[in-house]
Amino acid sequence: MRELGQYPTQLELKLIISEADKDGSGTLTLDEFAKYLAQPPRGRFSLEQLESQFEVFDQDGDGMITLQEMDNIMAALNLVNYAPDVVRELFSQIDANKDGKINLQEFLDGVM
Repeated sequence: MRELGQYPTQLELKLIISEADKDGSGTLTLDEFAKYLAQPPRGRFSLEQLESQFEVFDQDGDGMITLQEMDNIMAALNLVNYAPDVVRELFSQIDANKDGKINLQEFLDGVM
């Protein structure tokens, strides 16, 4: 990926593998990797789009996303490619103050 000018973090690599690993082996074949790269790029989103996405995850509208809310949305959207441990690690990394909840600013800092 570095040869392609991309420098993903370890978490991003785990998410990529989780999404692209179609056979569930835990590793990517060249074919899986090529198909993943052939997908349209994930571009930057506007602040309004990110706030809207935050609201989707904040199911009870209290201004915070809990791990349970994140799990509920992942299940509702049928995002089966994301392993629960990867979701928990992502949640933990975005939850900067480690209070078990993600507020809007943490969400924005985590995705921008």
